[in-house]
Amino acid sequence: MNTPAQVGNVIRCILVEDQVMFSQLLAAVMKTMDGVEVVAAASTVREGKKAIKETPADLLIVDLGLPDGSGLELVDYVARQRLGLKIIVLTGQPQLVTDARIKSQKIFAVVDKMSAFKELRLRIPSLHAGKNEVGHGTDSQIESLTPRELEIFRLIGTGLTNKEVADKLFISPNTMVTHRKSISRKLHLSGSALVQKSAMHFIAD
Repeated sequence: MNTPAQVGNVIRCILVEDQVMFSQLLAAVMKTMDGVEVVAAASTVREGKKAIKETPADLLIVDLGLPDGSGLELVDYVARQRLGLKIIVLTGQPQLVTDARIKSQKIFAVVDKMSAFKELRLRIPSLHAGKNEVGHGTDSQIESLTPRELEIFRLIGTGLTNKEVADKLFISPNTMVTHRKSISRKLHLSGSALVQKSAMHFIAD
């Protein structure tokens, strides 16, 4: 059974990506990062489960779209097995990762593949400090939102744009932007992390 394997400041990573060249580039980028070691690589859900089961690791980087299924199957597998892995999901469509499965606190981040190399360089080092972007925004902070802000926060988690939320609530785009800035300030979250936190808070299992 897989168990957390972080030794000292070394984060051991399993990479699941079906595009060979992209996978090799990701591995090469991570080799240049201090305290990061790629301990296994796979290209399918089946291979990913095998690697997770057999290889002690701390971090799973998984593509959303794999030849034999969704990378979220591996997220579910990690949750069911209660494994000590943080997860970074790679996808060309980050907005798709807004359903109930993102409630898993093991999802550390959802990264757009178009900016993956830069984003991984920024995000992985924060694992050393035990930070979890998706986990920020505590219940007490959410309770500080006004009723209107809470309503907007809920709609943000459905993937609607600012304009779509504004139209739905019959408010002006400028008013919507003001509310969103206030929500971001109170929760210390912005961008995709704000969307993810909303989905985690409101969407039931």
